Amino acid sequence: MAIYCSRDVFEALEGLTLPADKRRIISHASAQDAPEAVIITLNRLQEGVQYRNMDEVCENTSIVCSLEVYSVLQGFEYPAYKKAVLGYAESRGATEMAMEDLKRLPRGHKYRNIGEICSNIPSS
Repeated sequence: MAIYCSRDVFEALEGLTLPADKRRIISHASAQDAPEAVIITLNRLQEGVQYRNMDEVCENTSIVCSLEVYSVLQGFEYPAYKKAVLGYAESRGATEMAMEDLKRLPRGHKYRNIGEICSNIPSS
């Protein structure tokens, strides 16, 4: 599992005055036309908390997927089982790291969205 605050997050929040709460952070990112993966990441922030700086934002948007997993699964149609997820990722030229993460998904589960996939990748 990778915890990250990607360049995309920094770009989406450029110009945002901190401190700011989750609603204002997401609103700013949306106004900047942030990629879906960034909005998903920012939705992990807690409600009612004032984030004082980018370090706090990044620390609190920790995710269980790398940006590579999010990117490679863009456009994928759900629901799907692990085998279909792996096939799609491979056909899109997934990085070795993304494939390793996806191979650790539990079998037999039908994944309904990217968030469900990410939350089911066990730590390495």
